Amino acid sequence: FPKRWNAIENKWIEGKGGEPSAWDSHFFFISNVLKVSEDKKTGFVKLSITWTDPDIAVTWINGIIELTNDYLQDEAKKKSEKNLAYLYNKLASINISEIRASLAKTIKSETEKAMMANVADDYALQVIDPAVAPDLDNPSFPRRFLMIVLSIFFGGILGGGIVICKVIFHKNTA
Repeated sequence: FPKRWNAIENKWIEGKGGEPSAWDSHFFFISNVLKVSEDKKTGFVKLSITWTDPDIAVTWINGIIELTNDYLQDEAKKKSEKNLAYLYNKLASINISEIRASLAKTIKSETEKAMMANVADDYALQVIDPAVAPDLDNPSFPRRFLMIVLSIFFGGILGGGIVICKVIFHKNTA
């Protein structure tokens, strides 16, 4: 919110909305800073952050990936522990051998899930292409050369259109 911030006095400008709320900041971040796209064919998810400081953007994107992995890993661990406790409780209370064998297979499968949740560093999101700060000497946006060429092109068209209109208007009045 650079329009609301007074950099000289290091404080928020009251007349322009003051300090943004947590909701305003979250909404701004989700709609303008963070971009998430999924390739439907491969299932790959691409995360990118556009920010004025590329080093901060790299730190944020790596932090988002780490927090997401940690959260999903913790949730998977809790779920597996809960499922295993239930299955062991049922196994102890049932004497029918077919059901006990089925429960043992389910316990084995759930134990494998718990093991994966406990040992995998990249549990949910695996980084294929690590985040790197862009080269400041060769920015990808804005494309200044393209902007200059298009400005000259459209300026020429606009100027030519004005000249043609003046010639036509001058002929009609004469």
